[in-house]
Amino acid sequence: PGLAPFVPSLRKLFGDIEHCDDDTQMHTKWRLIYSITNIIESVLDTDRFIMICCDDLQWAEQPSLQLITEVLINLGTSGNASGRCLFVGAYRSDEVDDDHPLATQ
Repeated sequence: PGLAPFVPSLRKLFGDIEHCDDDTQMHTKWRLIYSITNIIESVLDTDRFIMICCDDLQWAEQPSLQLITEVLINLGTSGNASGRCLFVGAYRSDEVDDDHPLATQ
C-alpha cells in the first residue's frame, strides 16, 4: 500500500490507501522498501516462486541500488523467501568502472 504514491495504479489492487502528511524523506524511503517487500512476500505466500530481473544496472544510481539491496535483505531475513525468490541483475561491464556504485555494492 505504501507504493500508491509512486504507482497510482496499485489502488486498483489495494483500494483506498491512507496518505501520511508527516512523511520525512527517510520515512518515505522505508515505507517504499517495506511496501515492495510486502508485495513480493504476498506472491511468495501463495507457494509460488518469483524471479526479479533488473536490466541495465549500469544506469542505476546509488539510491536505486540501495533500494534493491534493502528489499533483498528484508526478503532474506523474513524466512518466507528462502529458496523461492531469485534476483537477476544485468549490466554492461564495459560501462562500470571502479567508481561506479555497482563496484562498491
